[in-house]
Amino acid sequence: MQVHRVLRVVGLLAATCALTESARAAGVPILQAAAGIGGVAKASHWTPVVITIDSSAEELAGELVVSWGTASLRRRVALHSAGRRRFELYVRANQVESSIRVRLVSDGVDLEALDLPVRVIPQSEPVTLCVSSALSFAADVSPCSAAVTPDLLPRSPRGYDAVDRVVWATGERALWAITPEQALALDQWTSLRQLEDAGDLALTSQVSRPTLPHGLPAATSRTVAAFAAAYLVSLMVVGFAMALRGSSLTRVVGLLAVAFVTSSAAAMAIGRAGPAQAVRVHQMSLLQQLPGTRGSVLTIRGVVEIPAFDTYALRLPLSDGRLEAPSPSGGSEELVDEEGYPALLGVYGLGARLPFTVEAMSEVQPLAIASDGRSVSVVNRSELQLHDCRFAEGFSRGEVGELGPGVSVTAEQLTNVVGPVFTCHLRGSVVGLTEGRRPVTSTGTTVVVSYAPLPRADRATQVVHD
Repeated sequence: MQVHRVLRVVGLLAATCALTESARAAGVPILQAAAGIGGVAKASHWTPVVITIDSSAEELAGELVVSWGTASLRRRVALHSAGRRRFELYVRANQVESSIRVRLVSDGVDLEALDLPVRVIPQSEPVTLCVSSALSFAADVSPCSAAVTPDLLPRSPRGYDAVDRVVWATGERALWAITPEQALALDQWTSLRQLEDAGDLALTSQVSRPTLPHGLPAATSRTVAAFAAAYLVSLMVVGFAMALRGSSLTRVVGLLAVAFVTSSAAAMAIGRAGPAQAVRVHQMSLLQQLPGTRGSVLTIRGVVEIPAFDTYALRLPLSDGRLEAPSPSGGSEELVDEEGYPALLGVYGLGARLPFTVEAMSEVQPLAIASDGRSVSVVNRSELQLHDCRFAEGFSRGEVGELGPGVSVTAEQLTNVVGPVFTCHLRGSVVGLTEGRRPVTSTGTTVVVSYAPLPRADRATQVVHD
């Protein structure tokens, strides 16, 4: 009986391999995917979806479409040679299901589709992620909610969003060569967990979307006023010509036609030339520096002002992030372009306003903080001019004011401080949106916050015997 089972499994594997080779030979892309951190997911938390496309075609253009509950993500794909490509995507939904659907779409046709099962865990239930090459742990270790091998660890801190604790088998983290990208993601998540556990994140003020006055942008308003004045002048010229004796009907009609064509062309040109063609972005940003590691959490809330009726492709030049505008369906809809950058694509009219939100990881860290006992020193290690800088309450000094490049300041910590220990403001944004065919101008302020250096010991990760 056991022999028959073994032969049956071998037969199924052989059939699967044969189908795979047949599909590859026929030029049909082969889709493989896995969802969740070790198959585990939580509602309202980022969930990794790792997808591999194996294609024998020299050219493949399409989209990977990931759907989970009320959330959807489209990742554009443009492959210019045969081979295997790996994509690590992240999806977050408030209302979730027990499976995540992944489709490879080209020219409106589904080439492949997979339903990936995930184990949805209640938000109040702690999640322990066990990491080991053998995926085996002793019985005295607290039960693992999920288990992965080191090579499957996420390449973004968002991949650990549903995790409360990471448990490593003895020596695994030191012996296994996880990539620098994986190591950085784990360190960033550890720093975030420490800040959250200490209450620092909860005491960090968030930014609000700026409120804009009603009406068209100033540059567009001036252009519209100029064209309107020119149109009125042309009508006055036509009226004057009609009042002259001897003016023929043909001449008057010709003048009217010229005025109509000229005004129509002028109206079409509004927002397509000169200063008025620029896309205007009004934003407020928050840059939270993560202590003990490279990188910061960047949050932007803003509004895009559209200069003319046209198709727009706005892009955030950060690969580890999310750029989202309100969806008519009320769910979450995201787009990632061929290069892996979050994008917004749509057709908008003159004067339209598009609110947007950015959540991303950035390498920018303008401030360096060091502590020596109760003495805390801050230096501006960037080329940026910072202003309205101040220490938090509980230090020997508060207001600092301007902090130019290379300038440092020191204060004594008098009491225990929870939350940011030092805050500065920066005119503009550390990262701005781009548009492929138009210039983009940005106005607003970035708030830069720094926290106290964290203990060297990893409180969020533990090493145990397997």
